Order: sequence, then structure tokens, then C-alpha cells
Amino acid sequence: MSILRTVIVSSLLLCPLAGCDSEASAEGEVAVAADGEAKVDAEASVDASVEVAVDGKIKAEALDLEAISFMVKKGMVKNAKALEKELNKKGSKLANVDIDGDGKRDRLVIKEVRNGDVVTFEVRVAASGKGKVEVEDTVILATVVFTPDRASKKLHVEASYTTVVIHEETQIYVFDSDIEVNGDVIVVTDMPFVTWVYTVNRPVYVGVVFVDVHHHVKYKRWKKHKKHKKHKKGRGYVKVKHKHRGGGKVKVRF
Repeated sequence: MSILRTVIVSSLLLCPLAGCDSEASAEGEVAVAADGEAKVDAEASVDASVEVAVDGKIKAEALDLEAISFMVKKGMVKNAKALEKELNKKGSKLANVDIDGDGKRDRLVIKEVRNGDVVTFEVRVAASGKGKVEVEDTVILATVVFTPDRASKKLHVEASYTTVVIHEETQIYVFDSDIEVNGDVIVVTDMPFVTWVYTVNRPVYVGVVFVDVHHHVKYKRWKKHKKHKKHKKGRGYVKVKHKHRGGGKVKVRF
């Protein structure tokens, strides 16, 4: 039986603005920093919910985990940010996920989780429903886990799907690598991605979740400002120009 998980989203509303002979812009977007805290620059928001059936929702063909594992092994991507970019690239054969079934390709985001020497990268999906999506409200599709053994000086890497993805038990992709141990530091020199994973004092990686902004336009009635002669007498309206972009930015001009 499918389990329903609610992805909380928010739609940003343009707040009324007024001014005199000048241009102003209001931008609403979400950026998730390395410390995993999401910051929103917007004056108002309205919550909404999107119901997403998670278990057994996505076919394995929608996320080519074998290719992802191969790219990590061969250093075809040098870090999680580069991998995330490849996953979301237009026309990419690595991923074509539609978790909410709205016919639109959903954005994938990578979140890093550390437990001592063990480092896990979660491949998550954010539903394309409009609004603000926190990383914690996205759905985990797969994980790539790096497990070093200091005693044997070996690194085991395992990429596997979660129960969200329909897959065979054999669809687990692994590879091993030699490592060096220098005190508390794990050293890998011939695998760029793994070298990045164990870079000393590297910030924990949490990807960016973009915002889709609803087409809300508000008009602000204003009065004549006595100090400015250029205003005409009487009342008027502030004109708001709304642009809908994939990055979730809205510009307001008046």
C-alpha cells in the first residue's frame, strides 16, 4: 500500500508597494546554505499542501543510479554540487522524475549526512507544485554511502534506491577504493569526488531548492505626495509587472 507524505509548500505573495519616480524590485527565493538552514526573502506567504504518494511511486528508469555511481567512481563529477547540476540539466538522461504526477519534471536536490567517517549523500526530489519547499520536506529517492575502514585502509561505496523507487534487490551499485590514513585524516588522491568528500573542514553540503511563485498581482492605491510636484492630482494605481521565472524571482516596477 502506498504511503502518503505531505510536502509542505508556500506561495509567495507580492506585498503592496508604493513609491515616487523610482524603481523598486521585490525578490522571493529560497536558498539553503551549507549549514542546512533555509532563508526566505519575502514579505508574505501562504501555505498550501501537495499530497505525494511515495512508496513504489517512481520507476528505477527515472533515476539512473548505476550511471550516478559510475560518474562518482570515475571522477566525472568532482563534488555534490556538480552532480546535482548534472541531475537537473535539461535533457539529462540521468533523471526524469515526476513524484507528484503533474506531468512536469521535478527538481532533484542532494543532502549530505555525516556520522563519523561514514558520509551519506541523499538524492531527494522536490515536487514541482508551486511554492516554497524545504529540503526536509523533499522525498529521498536514493543514497550514496561512503564507508571507510581505517584498519584495512579500504573505502566501500554503495549506491542504493529507497522504497520510493520500484527496483530489483540486485540494483545496488558498489565499488571499493584504497585509502590512506594520516592521523584523523582520510586521504584519497586518485578519485576526485572521494577526495572532495574527505576534504578537511569541508562544510556539509545541502543543495538548493528553488521557488515557483504563484501569479499573484496586487495593486496599491496611493495618494498624491505633497512634496513631489511630478505627481498628478487625484488618485491612481501602482502598476506591478510580474515575471514568472524558474528561479522563483519576481520583479515589481512602479
